[in-house]
Amino acid sequence: ARELLSKGEVECVLGFAEGTLPMIYTPYLARKPEEAEKLVYGPFAAPNIATYLRKLKGKKAAVIVRGCESRTINLLISEKQLNREDVKIIGVPCTGALDRKRILKDYGGEIHEARLEGEKVIVMGDRGEKDFALEEYISPSCKSCLYPEAIDPDIKIEGPSRDGERADFSDIERIE
Repeated sequence: ARELLSKGEVECVLGFAEGTLPMIYTPYLARKPEEAEKLVYGPFAAPNIATYLRKLKGKKAAVIVRGCESRTINLLISEKQLNREDVKIIGVPCTGALDRKRILKDYGGEIHEARLEGEKVIVMGDRGEKDFALEEYISPSCKSCLYPEAIDPDIKIEGPSRDGERADFSDIERIE
């Protein structure tokens, strides 16, 4: 991201930065190379960042995306809401987004801080410190995701990603 901004290849880089709420990164737009240092990625990156790209239509922008978000970008391009030439896709591997609501419910109080430590989410709040196994609190839609990596990225960041489990549609089959 820093290099793309330094070389003037893009006007901005869309991604996530630490937010003010625990367990959720906020969308962030880096416009200067030094601002790229604030970009973060991981299970706290919950909203689909690709939906913010429409506001940047006509600008040369890079966006840091997972597989699901790259599919959104492809849809926006096919619907002529984005020009592919204007978007540089930086694909990152995805291990899933945290199901924040479940942790809030299971914690049972107000959470003031949260951090990732290995395979755990450590939360601190009015009920003390508690840790949660990250894998148990990954969003159900992420657990069955078949596209954890970006489709046709311009730049691919290597790393571990989840293997999509076969979605269980037995409940729908019973209804049909």
